[in-house]
Amino acid sequence: MKTDEELEHLMRATFAGRAKTVDQAPAWSGDPGLPSIDPPPTSRLRRWMPALAAAAAVIVIATSVIVLRSGPGKRSPISPGLCSTTLPEAWVTALNSAVVPAGGLTARPTSITADGAVIAVRDDGVTPGSPRRIVELRRGAEPKILYTVPNPDNRYVLNAELIGAKWLLVDISNEPTRLRDFPDSRGDSLDEVLLINLDSGEARDLATTPRVGGGNTYLDGGLVLNDNVYWAVATEGDGGGGPPAPVPVTVHAYDPETGTTTTVYSGTDFTLGINAAGLLAEGQNDSVRVIVPAPLPAPVAAAVGSSPRRLGTDGTSYAWTIDDGTVAYWRPGMAVPMHVRIPSVGAIGSPLAVAGDVIGLDNGILDMRTDAYAPIPSNAIPGLVDSGLYFGALNVLAGFGSEPRGNDFVDGYYEGRPQRVLILDIHGLPPLAC
Repeated sequence: MKTDEELEHLMRATFAGRAKTVDQAPAWSGDPGLPSIDPPPTSRLRRWMPALAAAAAVIVIATSVIVLRSGPGKRSPISPGLCSTTLPEAWVTALNSAVVPAGGLTARPTSITADGAVIAVRDDGVTPGSPRRIVELRRGAEPKILYTVPNPDNRYVLNAELIGAKWLLVDISNEPTRLRDFPDSRGDSLDEVLLINLDSGEARDLATTPRVGGGNTYLDGGLVLNDNVYWAVATEGDGGGGPPAPVPVTVHAYDPETGTTTTVYSGTDFTLGINAAGLLAEGQNDSVRVIVPAPLPAPVAAAVGSSPRRLGTDGTSYAWTIDDGTVAYWRPGMAVPMHVRIPSVGAIGSPLAVAGDVIGLDNGILDMRTDAYAPIPSNAIPGLVDSGLYFGALNVLAGFGSEPRGNDFVDGYYEGRPQRVLILDIHGLPPLAC
């Protein structure tokens, strides 16, 4: 079971530029024609609280899987039976060797590239002054250091994403991260949006958090879509002792190649999200508005309509949730999407991990070719617990696992459980079958 903190980082990082062909967005000032998503049944606290993890539903897979055929607006069952199976030996063998050495003490994945490289934050130690680096990981290759974080004791990396081969986005929280007395006190607010030129090493500070006057200015986002960087700025007053006033929020976009910043959306009381449908304004009561749309295949667009919940893609295939317990998917060659009933799959959370013909569902695999689901055995990855697959690219599923809890302190400093990055190459693995 993942902690709230781990889920927050996954929510911020899971979608890593899967939609690659979005046209540059013009400024938008409240066009009512853009879709507004009806709130799902579960409510969340949405007033600029940085810890969004409590809103995310961890995917818990039950044993019954019912397949439904879908056209726009309708579903009809084609099989009332079960299609739950076990992973073939080839899959188990691949999982046994899924850990990719990152170097250092612990590494946390934040995003995945279109060709399956994982971007991770690596800590080389826990004592003050220990380096914190952002690394690129690939199977069969040595870790590639992309960036060394200055002042690592007070700068926690929330998210890191590559933009092409030249740029690296880094979202920073400026809070103490190595504490003796309060090991769980770590800042999760976004304080800096940095863009690193990997050719020159130059760091561009796109946005910072000033805290002045009687109110507070907050940053949110630090997200990549169509090779542009998006973030939101919100200013919350002190309320003057009365009821909270609406919080104005403005969304900005930065084009690394031209160096221009534009305002793309303004509103009140929302935070930024992203999935394969595009950039999302997520408001109170779980309302969602697509503010920078991404192009979708016609069958997917028709099926998701105004509800692109957890819509994930590897650039070719797509998967999303219909409600709590129903996953839908589409891949090229299908006339209409398919719906698979898997009880307790959460409707709210990070985009589903899509990789070729399969979908990673935290602790299980769903095969779109056969509609078979197989759980990942708890001992599939030797030496790790709480392992999950949260990122997808073509023929690659990625995630992380933690070492069993041991001595939580090193030289008196909190270590916790070291994490290991998982990269599962699914190319050539057999289909799942019941």
